[in-house]
Amino acid sequence: LDKFMSSIRKLYDLGHKLRVLLIVPSNNDVDRDNNPKITYVDLLSDYEKMFSYEERGLFSILKTHNRMPFLGLAQPEIAKFYHLSKVFTLYSETEGGSRVISEALLAGLPVVVKSNLTGGGRDFLNENNALFFDSFDNAHEVLLDAVQRWKSINTDTNAVKKETHEDDSLERLKHYFQEMFAEKGQKFDGHLLNTDWLSFRINAHWHQGLPWADKQFISPD
Repeated sequence: LDKFMSSIRKLYDLGHKLRVLLIVPSNNDVDRDNNPKITYVDLLSDYEKMFSYEERGLFSILKTHNRMPFLGLAQPEIAKFYHLSKVFTLYSETEGGSRVISEALLAGLPVVVKSNLTGGGRDFLNENNALFFDSFDNAHEVLLDAVQRWKSINTDTNAVKKETHEDDSLERLKHYFQEMFAEKGQKFDGHLLNTDWLSFRINAHWHQGLPWADKQFISPD
């Protein structure tokens, strides 16, 4: 987050006064949210120091309250922000299967990430739907390029949908199970349980309908 704020500062210094919305989910634990080893606790104070009152009218931070549920804003509400935007960026250097990147792609946004992003964050990214920066020093240049060319990047959302959408994924999963069962001389009945909200369930961020799940944990613990 501090690197992202530095990028916006550089863009403003160069005269590119872009409109920016930074959405930051809090840890839903007050102690964790106030722990500098876990959380960027100086986010809001640095924001006030780095940007003038006029600039803060262009660059907004939406930080959820630390007593909100882990998922924070509901998905339909987040979707509104995607569709009001031109470009999406995530400054992580390591990600699991990044739900927000998939959501941004499905909303038709070009995605800007670090070129050496490890984990599953780059699974669906390519030269047609994303731009990559090599270091945080030049990230602001890549962001600006994405904003200036946003209409010509990530124009084929149907291709992304086939790769990421739950409906298509479930059909591939059923086909996989059919083949696996057949190898064992059995027949798969095609019935799957708990298939709603898979983008939350698979990474253990959603426990509804699972009475055995320990809800005190916010990850696959």
